Amino acid sequence: MTLQAPPKRVNKDGQTRCVGVEIEFAGLPPRETAELVRTLFGGELNVVSPHRLQVEGTRWGEFGIELDTQYAHPDKALLEEHHESDSEWARQQHQRRVEFHQKTRELIGDMVTGLVPTEIVCPPIPWDELETLDTLFETLREKGAKRHRCQPALWFWTTPEP
Repeated sequence: MTLQAPPKRVNKDGQTRCVGVEIEFAGLPPRETAELVRTLFGGELNVVSPHRLQVEGTRWGEFGIELDTQYAHPDKALLEEHHESDSEWARQQHQRRVEFHQKTRELIGDMVTGLVPTEIVCPPIPWDELETLDTLFETLREKGAKRHRCQPALWFWTTPEP
């Protein structure tokens, strides 16, 4: 990509301004995408759930990779419910409910992979390093990623100056 410098190249603290990038595409599942991001930018792979992963510890921070539908991911509120004061029977029932919920969400994710987009949410990247993402775009295309019919291929955002 050919970069054009933003009107203000540094923030109020004198640091290079950063840009957030979100990439949505079809054709590659989240796990394969996360492995690709890790190969290109280093870091450690963290599997949050079967269809939501993170690549942590890159030079810019954490990349999030997931299927772009809430139904493929476990409900955080259910997972964080506390039942310490309940009876043993109630705790076991809750645990079975959580396990069923997680398995159901994983199955939904398996079924819709390829139908809903995979998204990569990049950490804030200094504007003058955005060209580094060209390698990611090229590799995604080589691996079969395609623009999703309902979504723009890329979203860019910047933090406004106060």
